[in-house]
Amino acid sequence: MRKKSLLLPLLLSVMLATTTSCQSKNPESSQMATTETTEKAKETFSQEESENAETVETTEQPAAREPILGVPVMSREDYPKVDGSTATLPLSQALYRLATGASKPEAESDIVHSKTTNAYKNLIYGNSDLVIAYEPADSIYEEEKTQNVELDIRPVGKDALVFLCNEGNPVKSLSQQQLVDIYSGKITKWSEVGGAKKGIMAFQRPSGSGSQTLMKNLVMKEVGMAEAPVEMFATEMGELIEELARYNNEENALGYSVYYYVHNMYNLPGLHLMEVDQVMPDNDSIRNGTYPYVNEFYVAVRKDEPKDSNAYRLFQWMTSDDGQTFVESMGYVASKEVKETVTLFAEDNDGQTKTLDIGENQKLVVQADVIGNETGNLIIDKDLNYVNEKKSYTYADQYIDLKEVNQPVIAADNESNMVGVIKFGVDEWIISPEYHTVEEWNDYYGTVLWGSNGDLTERIFSKDGEMVFEIQQGRLEYTDDYIWHFNHNNTVLKIYDKHLTLLNTIDFTPYGTPQYYSNCEKTGIMQLNEGGFVMWSEDGNDFFDCRSMNTDLGKPCALGNKWAAFNQNWSCFIYDREKKQVIFGENEEVTCDRSTLSFTVKSDGKTRIYDTNGEVMKNSDGIEYSIQAGDGYFGYLDDGQIIMEKESSGEKYTLKGRFYEDSTVDVVTNHVFLAQSHPQMYKTETENDNRCYLYNGERKLMEQDSLSYRISAVPVVTDGYRHDKIAFNDEGEILYVSSENETIHLATPSVVVVTRGNYLCILDARGECVLKFLYSNMEDD
Repeated sequence: MRKKSLLLPLLLSVMLATTTSCQSKNPESSQMATTETTEKAKETFSQEESENAETVETTEQPAAREPILGVPVMSREDYPKVDGSTATLPLSQALYRLATGASKPEAESDIVHSKTTNAYKNLIYGNSDLVIAYEPADSIYEEEKTQNVELDIRPVGKDALVFLCNEGNPVKSLSQQQLVDIYSGKITKWSEVGGAKKGIMAFQRPSGSGSQTLMKNLVMKEVGMAEAPVEMFATEMGELIEELARYNNEENALGYSVYYYVHNMYNLPGLHLMEVDQVMPDNDSIRNGTYPYVNEFYVAVRKDEPKDSNAYRLFQWMTSDDGQTFVESMGYVASKEVKETVTLFAEDNDGQTKTLDIGENQKLVVQADVIGNETGNLIIDKDLNYVNEKKSYTYADQYIDLKEVNQPVIAADNESNMVGVIKFGVDEWIISPEYHTVEEWNDYYGTVLWGSNGDLTERIFSKDGEMVFEIQQGRLEYTDDYIWHFNHNNTVLKIYDKHLTLLNTIDFTPYGTPQYYSNCEKTGIMQLNEGGFVMWSEDGNDFFDCRSMNTDLGKPCALGNKWAAFNQNWSCFIYDREKKQVIFGENEEVTCDRSTLSFTVKSDGKTRIYDTNGEVMKNSDGIEYSIQAGDGYFGYLDDGQIIMEKESSGEKYTLKGRFYEDSTVDVVTNHVFLAQSHPQMYKTETENDNRCYLYNGERKLMEQDSLSYRISAVPVVTDGYRHDKIAFNDEGEILYVSSENETIHLATPSVVVVTRGNYLCILDARGECVLKFLYSNMEDD
């Protein structure tokens, strides 16, 4: 078979856990500043581009282009909903690129498969228009009849069921009968087929998966299969459940999958394909039929699909001679004989060496079960070399992270599940794994150890592992800057600062019998058995007995210097401790910010913010603030714009948009603001619905009907479709801007990790995908 080169023309287009959201009725209308990625992010949002805080609409204007191999040409918006098997995912994405001119990242983002059985079900129920998948299970034909739907299923290629083993296994070939005997339970040891004296761990695939259907139809036929290996997993509620074990590539393992997936998509070092009847599976043995377990894969539509639809046009093209050339050119074996193939997407192979711009002692750590490996962590270096590191412990922090050798990391011992702190990459414990919990607090680690009789030991360690504080009675509670030590019956509280210096001692016994306490950020609250509450400031310098009031206002929530806040029946009340009376909440709308010990009052169309002393908050010019954004930022409305200020640093920003008296602002991170217009109270027939704006300082980065943000590894802003768009660092600098439908897991100046469709993609500093893995949920097909 000869191969000729055929370059695709380029499509020119304009591109682009705490959660707070900004939403309205219609999430479809959006604008966003034209963006690139990582290193290019600063260029993208340069001062020149955003001087007037204008945004660029993200509508595409595809350039006219000639069809490749006669493929039907259409826009991304007009492309039908396509689904399929795991192993046909590259084919579906290539078809999408060929028909629409989309880029590789766009295809990875837009084309998502749900695996064989789900793909056919989606077609039956009208959730997809076109399926490219392996042979459907019997249940699919039954579902067709039940739903009175007929599918048109036609072969477009050939693949094979192949058997997997470890490359160290001395057995290189099994006969068809031996495979039947192994999977029916007659043969249980490798020594029975010429191998080592070890039991055969014969892994299976889930019922209904494409591979399991092929296994039963091609190999076992009428012979029943033995029980599959299973594992016990703990749910979030602690319940043990049984799940089918994944293939682990141990020396005694035997598993199966389809050839294309194993050969082109499965990343598992040390994997070897088993010959069957002395025939190794490859494209030639699949094509000529000398390998015994060959089966076709298919393209399918509903029989009632309109003949002029894009789905049907692609369906017909896939079975044509040009479509078969496309299948063969993508590395699959076509159903029909193909005389010559073509080179597609030559731009994907730019010849550049791919690396990550990280230090020699830095490693990217990905929890192995995220990408299909059973246990351990994938450790990836700057040259993209990676190993599945199986240790006697598991890192207890983020499942994807960039770590430095010798960096202290909280980890759990795999056998005991006890937690400690270990030096990454060195296997040296700083704090032995003998605690039930470990948490980092300022310059220390706090640990908790429960005894068999229910007693509690808590210890605090310095960062180098020296124990500096211990209690064996009572409980420690951590605030941002203080430690509260309650004795065993909560009658006495000792308060320590960051340096573990004792500041105050509070004895609750004069007020009654303590029932339970609450940590409300900067306020402590104790409920008493006799009824009522007492409150204290986090440093213990202020104390208030709520029983001294002449009214019951509900449960306390914050203690200011001169006031106390209470929640009752979804209302907030402010009690003046000096005047000994309720001053706000009976006729006003009141909200309290426990983190800043301030409160906001809305009355008669006017909004005011009061500080911890109960004084109206104003700027240095005497202008009253009406917006509290967080992190020390306050603002006010000025002629339809919002002025945001932070007096401690002298910052002042004008946020240009369409704002009203009820408009709100949240701080995403340092000088990054998410503003919502809230026009409902003032809306006229000619005004637009609610708008959300994202600003970096005064620069408008995004404008949509719905935006939200979350704080995980880094602050991330998400659009109305729950696609992550921009990641920032804590200083408000843009780390990554996504132009696809992605979820951002990690963002640093040198490496970004995102979910893009069915893939976990690792991007370099230019935003280019340098390494990708299929998600583990796609493996069992």
